[in-house]
Amino acid sequence: TYSRAVISRPKNTIELKDPQHRFRTYFRVVNLSAQQRDQLAAFLETQQAQVRLSPALTEWAALPFTRLQDYFFVDHDAETWLTMLNLVVPGVIRKTMNIVPAK
Repeated sequence: TYSRAVISRPKNTIELKDPQHRFRTYFRVVNLSAQQRDQLAAFLETQQAQVRLSPALTEWAALPFTRLQDYFFVDHDAETWLTMLNLVVPGVIRKTMNIVPAK
């Protein structure tokens, strides 16, 4: 049997039913130092009113692990937020994608 793939959205976008934010940023697989991990966890905790953390990233921030995974993501509205993230821990951003509403 054959099936057909129907591409209904632009390249490098994520389609969500009810998007609350404009961008989704994924992290690189990085092994952080304990100090970097603490700085990143504290930064993400203070930003939770402005961003949405993935469930796995939320759990990671509560536990003592230092390795970031490539499936961790943050939904946010402003690209300037990425600059702040890079100042806290440089080189952890893998890619940023636009979020589009589902039709």
